[in-house]
Amino acid sequence: MSYSLDTKKWTKVANRPQGLTTQSGIQAVAHPTNGLVYIPSGRNITDGDMLIFDLKTQMITWAPMPPREPSTVLQWYGYSFVWSSYKSSFFIFGGGGDVAPYFYEYKVRNNKWTELVKQLEEP
Repeated sequence: MSYSLDTKKWTKVANRPQGLTTQSGIQAVAHPTNGLVYIPSGRNITDGDMLIFDLKTQMITWAPMPPREPSTVLQWYGYSFVWSSYKSSFFIFGGGGDVAPYFYEYKVRNNKWTELVKQLEEP
């Protein structure tokens, strides 16, 4: 569903794509200028793909997430995912429980993930 601030109404968007995760702890963030919504780990909890949804065309594409070690079933969930206008990129930070900490930057213009911190120390 999509909510319009102008009309104050909900509108149904594209049908739910096959394989879309039902895992809790994932987030959607809209790019401020290109009309795309990005959902890391949007496909399912084992593939680690990012769903990219075009609000105008209602088309869905997938982009790979960076590999996680060790590869576990719950490798991408419970994260924080934000857009940075300063860097013109997304940042994802997470980890906890059985999932090792991680911090990556995603550049939309070249569809590239960069690991920012190799090993995070617990305080």
